[in-house]
Amino acid sequence: MHSSTRTDAKNWTPPTVDEVDRLWIKASEKIDIEVSKLHVVFGIGERAARRWRSKANEKNGKSIIRYGYFALLVAIVEERSILGFKATTQI
Repeated sequence: MHSSTRTDAKNWTPPTVDEVDRLWIKASEKIDIEVSKLHVVFGIGERAARRWRSKANEKNGKSIIRYGYFALLVAIVEERSILGFKATTQI
């Protein structure tokens, strides 16, 4: 799985908008859905998905995508479960 999802959300470093965009396109190809419709899989609006991939909404080159959504995006691309990790933080 993508190295930035191998940590807990507290210590996570957000990806760049370019990285999110590349993964977004790959994910749409993996599940055979139009890029413009992939947001439905995530249960979010089209505008939110565009903001994750937009340079207008970047912060120091980083996307505003949240950890859980990014982990799901990576899991789709890599065809892996996002649940098969060891917790590094005690709850």
